[in-house]
Amino acid sequence: MSPAATRETLGARPPLGDGVPTLRPPLGDGVPTLGAPYGEGARRAVRSRRALLIGYALFLIASPALADPPSRPAPSASDSASPASSDSGSALAEALFQEALRLAKAGKFQEACPKFAASHRASRSYGAAFNLGACDEELGRTASAWAAFSEAVPLARDGGERADAEERVKALRPRLVRRRIAPPASEPGLTITWDGAPLERAAWDVDVPIDPGTHEITASAPGKQAWTKKIDATKEGETVTLQVPPLVAVAVASWPLQRTLGLATGGLGVAGVVVGSVLGGLASSRWNEAKPLCYPDNTCAPPGASMAAEARTLAHGSTASFIAGGALVATGVVLFLTSGAKAAPGPSAKARLDPWIGPDGAGSTVTVSF
Repeated sequence: MSPAATRETLGARPPLGDGVPTLRPPLGDGVPTLGAPYGEGARRAVRSRRALLIGYALFLIASPALADPPSRPAPSASDSASPASSDSGSALAEALFQEALRLAKAGKFQEACPKFAASHRASRSYGAAFNLGACDEELGRTASAWAAFSEAVPLARDGGERADAEERVKALRPRLVRRRIAPPASEPGLTITWDGAPLERAAWDVDVPIDPGTHEITASAPGKQAWTKKIDATKEGETVTLQVPPLVAVAVASWPLQRTLGLATGGLGVAGVVVGSVLGGLASSRWNEAKPLCYPDNTCAPPGASMAAEARTLAHGSTASFIAGGALVATGVVLFLTSGAKAAPGPSAKARLDPWIGPDGAGSTVTVSF
């Protein structure tokens, strides 16, 4: 039988009632007579008419158009009917539907349901929607089954199919588990997800049917800690209300003022050390120029004396810069390391500055210990 023909077997068609034409009774004594008792010819004529009427009556009884059709069961996941579709040539929808039927007949409803759904998406049909509902109901997914049967109602092709779908919708309605999400009064940028899927604001504060089982709700907003809760909703007919609490602001790590001062002080100290290094280099250079013009007792001829004096001035400046820079660096390090939370009892950070000067330059050494 072709798929188009098998579609007509979905649903349960009520038997025809009194509208079926009745058969006329065979001619009897009421047949008009021609006067005197029948002769043989008249009797043969009457028998011929009776035979014609009986044959006609038998033809009407045998006619499938007038006979009461056998009642058909409502479509289910194990029916052999194909999905009705405005596009009867949809090969994808037909192939998915037949594979789903095969799996359902084998009791593999977990695999069959997605294929019924895919068939319905490929080509909306009563058969696919109804069987998807029956498949979901087998798995205890009452909300999904209720939605599928509800979708099948307007797709029914006759009163029998419509009655079948409406009956299943009516039977499932009191069994539905529902949830209502109550958001906080004011929460800018609030988003809510249900089992990982975003919920539109229109779906908040509404009793929505859900499949029984464990579900997870998450609420989040910019600058706030996300709130998550898992619930077990399994009692038939109950409505679970979920109140989303005001979200807690995320703690933003602040940069302590002392740490900023430590960095600034240390930066100035590094600059002082750099200046001291430059001055020490210049002092060493000027002393090297003056040295050939000086005597062993460090007295110098007039040109060398001025260069030697300049070298000593630069050396003193270098030493002072090193000392000041080193002190600033040490202070900056201590400020930076001791900023933030109070230090636990124990050894604290210590810094020591050791300046030095020699014939070839000057400088200082900073030592930090803990």
